[in-house]
Amino acid sequence: MKKLFIVFVALLVFTSCSRTPGEHPAPLASETVTAFLGLIQEGNYEEATALATDDPFSGLEPEYRVIFQNLSYDISFESIVDDLYATVSLTISTIDFTAIMDDVMTEAFYWVFMEISDRELLAKIETLLLEKLSEEDAPTISTDLDIHLELYENEWKIIVDEALTNALTGGLVSFADYVSSW
Repeated sequence: MKKLFIVFVALLVFTSCSRTPGEHPAPLASETVTAFLGLIQEGNYEEATALATDDPFSGLEPEYRVIFQNLSYDISFESIVDDLYATVSLTISTIDFTAIMDDVMTEAFYWVFMEISDRELLAKIETLLLEKLSEEDAPTISTDLDIHLELYENEWKIIVDEALTNALTGGLVSFADYVSSW
């Protein structure tokens, strides 16, 4: 009887530990978020996009990616919603795009009354914006955020939504929505 019990336990252990060849356990959802944000910090947007369901950088001209230079984050919680979905709660800190645009628009207001063409005005605004975004002491903003992930082919993929894009860009999406409502 003892031998039969040992054989049964051994069989149970071997079958529960076996895996299909090539199958690997999915990384933690928070590891995917950490890798994604780390790649953004490094400026490796192509690899970061590979960890997401959509391109969070589409429409953002390369020269404006300087907005990510002060990106930092603090993961506070991870929860698996079910076998296919997870949520990672964190705080993202980055350049405050809205504060910078307030400064830029204040200066641009004076340029409107100068005798320059619209093209020159836009060029001055763009130059000033890029300068302010590049400043080491540029204002920052922190956003509490839940990043949602989906398990796809045994790997977590970040679901890109407006809240994530807005947090990464320091309020650029909110600013664009505000301006378009004028």
